[in-house]
Parts: sequence; C-alpha cells; structure tokens
Amino acid sequence: MGLDTVELIVAVEDFFGFSIPDTEAEQMGTVQQIADGVCRLRGGCDATTPSRIQQGCHATIRRELQAALRLARRPDSHIPLTKLLPTTAANWRPLLAGVAGRTGWRVPEFTDPQLPAASWLGRLFRAQPERWVDWRQATVGDLVDWTVSLNYPRFYHGPDVALAYDVLRIVTGIVAERSGHDIWEIRPPDSITHDLGMD
Repeated sequence: MGLDTVELIVAVEDFFGFSIPDTEAEQMGTVQQIADGVCRLRGGCDATTPSRIQQGCHATIRRELQAALRLARRPDSHIPLTKLLPTTAANWRPLLAGVAGRTGWRVPEFTDPQLPAASWLGRLFRAQPERWVDWRQATVGDLVDWTVSLNYPRFYHGPDVALAYDVLRIVTGIVAERSGHDIWEIRPPDSITHDLGMD
C-alpha cells in the first residue's frame, strides 16, 4: 500500500471510529471491498432495511427536480437524467446550484466528460484510457446516491452507522475527497489504485 491508500484507510478508520488491521486493509482493493470490510469488521451491516438518509434525500431531490423543471409529477429513481433536461453541464449546474442553495447540501459538480481517445496515440498518452465515466448516463437514483455521499459528514455519525447502503455511501464520499475524483466518477467496483490512481 502506498501513502495515498494508507491515508484513505486512516480516514475511513477515523470516521467510523475503529482500527482496520493491516492484513485486512491489504485486501481492500476496491471501493466496495472497503465498504464490505468496514461492515465485516464491525460485526456485519443490515443490507435489507431501507436507509432513512437515502429516503429523505430521495424525496427532497425528487421534489426539487419537480419544482425546478415544472414537472407534473416527481421523477422516479429509474428515470435517466437525459429525460429531464439536456445533459450538458451548462444545463445542470444552475439547477443543482439552486438545489444546493435551498437545501444547504453539497451537490455534484458536473463537467462535460471528454470523449475517450480513439487513436492508438491518444490512448497511449491518456492517463486512464480504458476508463470513461459519463454522468450523462445516470438516473435520478444515481443523483441521490452522489448527493448522499457528498454530504456524508453532515448526514452520518460514523460509529452509529449500521446499514450497508450508508457505509458504501460514506466510503464513496471519503474516496472522492482523498482521490480528487468527482463523485460521479467513482463506482463501487472501481480499483483504488488502477481506476482511481491512488498509490
């Protein structure tokens, strides 16, 4: 494990209030593995009970989208963002800034992703040629998850967290802070070193 990864594990330990043994930390190679490891070391997490935080954020985001876009009804979780508004960062930034202003929450800061390099030379010189994460393919449910992760210090008290969903959202938020990646670029199966570039 490199310094970045050690600092990430320490940040997870600090938030949840317990120590992760080195042998366990060495097995935590992806975002999901870190979340699963936290649950396992704490004696398990409830994966069936719905998260109050997710439900509250979900209701608020749906209500905000309905009001801002003047929709007849609140958009469901599975609705693609492309069905609500043209998916360019210029369209979504003001909308999400309004949500942030009214709720006091941090929201994703979308940028228009660069297309993956098509030529062999372009692929050779890009830092991560095989990785292309595009928030424009996301759903309202993804927007809720990202918002929960961005606001984990506000929504959660680490030692009290008992739900698998909540642990994953917290770990994703910590990884975003430590890796420098936008929240929408981080997925549970992402490798901390290979996909997110942490040593």
